[in-house]
Order: sequence, then C-alpha cells, then structure tokens
Amino acid sequence: MNAVKSFYHKETSEAREALQILIRPEQEDLDSGIQFFLRDVELLEGWQLLGVPKEMDAPLVIRNQVAINDAKFFAGEL
Repeated sequence: MNAVKSFYHKETSEAREALQILIRPEQEDLDSGIQFFLRDVELLEGWQLLGVPKEMDAPLVIRNQVAINDAKFFAGEL
C-alpha cells in the first residue's frame, strides 16, 4: 500500500499468516496506490526477493532504499 499523507487500513478476511511492515518513502507527495503479489508459499524454498526500489527487479516496488526478502527452510537444512 502506498499512502500519500495518511492511511486507514481494515482487513476482513479469513485468518492467514502475515507480516506488515511500514516503511517511510524517501520522498514526500508521491502518488498513492496499492500493489498485490500472489505467491504459492508451498512451492517456495530458500530465499525469495519480495520488494526493492524501482531501479531493481522484484515483484513489489518499495519507495525507499530497502530490500525485503522472505525465506522458507525445512528443519535440518541450515
């Protein structure tokens, strides 16, 4: 979710595992918007790049110099 000056967020769905992170954009007065990325976590193994600045390549764009990864490992793999 890309908020402009403030935001209000309400979810009304079935329980799921989720992590929400708020990252302040590096510039002011950017356009608002929302991004979706549907992934099959059953097929995920190891590290997966989720979001990066627009100059890089990932499913989600983050409007700051931040990269977000997710990982799924099985017991005994590390």
